Amino acid sequence: MIGSISIHALPLFHAIGSLGRITCMVVDEGYRGRGAGSALIAEAERWFRLAGCVKLEVTSGNGADQMHTVLTNSMAFCETGSDWAGKLCSTKRRI
Repeated sequence: MIGSISIHALPLFHAIGSLGRITCMVVDEGYRGRGAGSALIAEAERWFRLAGCVKLEVTSGNGADQMHTVLTNSMAFCETGSDWAGKLCSTKRRI
């Protein structure tokens, strides 16, 4: 296995749509830096759109520098403390 990602869609009670959440992602050390993490994030983004997600959230450890690079380059996420949050946009842009 090269990598794995755990994703969830949670209905929002205060707004229309769902919250997409990445709860875990891992890429084999031998495949890091080759686009595997970006591919997992891109597939998560596709699934979030299909699931009706309008907001996104990722919780990662403070030492997850490679994960932070993948998030910044792949999706519209901004850092909020040790969490990453964003809006699922039709175009890739930082919010």
